[in-house]
Amino acid sequence: MSPWIDFRLPPKDIKLAAVEAQKHRRFVKTHLPVDALVYSPNAKYIYMAATAVTSCGASTNHHAMGNDAMYDALEQQPRPGGPAARASAG
Repeated sequence: MSPWIDFRLPPKDIKLAAVEAQKHRRFVKTHLPVDALVYSPNAKYIYMAATAVTSCGASTNHHAMGNDAMYDALEQQPRPGGPAARASAG
């Protein structure tokens, strides 16, 4: 319902097509800094911040919930400016 736009999974073309197909009010989450966002006067922006403690806990939980399929898929994704992780590890 609320895609994480800057996460590398699923691939961008699949993610953007899913957002375009949404019939309900769209909202997305991002970890981009505010100066990296494209401003639109037609959008509503809600900024949420977290303390270092809650950020660390969320990160730990995020990685604990990851599974082999997720990490395998991430390794297959091209890295900015370079090959996929698995291809460069060999």
